[in-house]
Amino acid sequence: MMYDFRHYMLLPKSGQTGTSLPLRNGMTMSIRAGKRHYSDPRVDGLSPFDYETFEVGIWSGEPFNAWLNPFMEPDMKGKKWSVHWTEHDDVAGWVPTKVVQQIYDDLRESDETG
Repeated sequence: MMYDFRHYMLLPKSGQTGTSLPLRNGMTMSIRAGKRHYSDPRVDGLSPFDYETFEVGIWSGEPFNAWLNPFMEPDMKGKKWSVHWTEHDDVAGWVPTKVVQQIYDDLRESDETG
């Protein structure tokens, strides 16, 4: 069963659309959109379903103990989506919705549905 990450995003009260989702092995995925983020459109206050791309970051530990760079991480760099980061990035910008979903599906905790 696919869990659409956008259902977990808060509708903005402060003008920014975003969420932090728990992943496996103590990782967390940050997904953000709005005029201060690398997203399209760069407009605050929209529903998560109105954005075509998002800013994505992944870290391990609480809170923000270590940003992870999938381009450099041994168990992530083989994933097609890791190319959205460069060796110097903490976050990836303008990541298409389908790719954000793939990252979430690859890294979320499995449950009885897989």
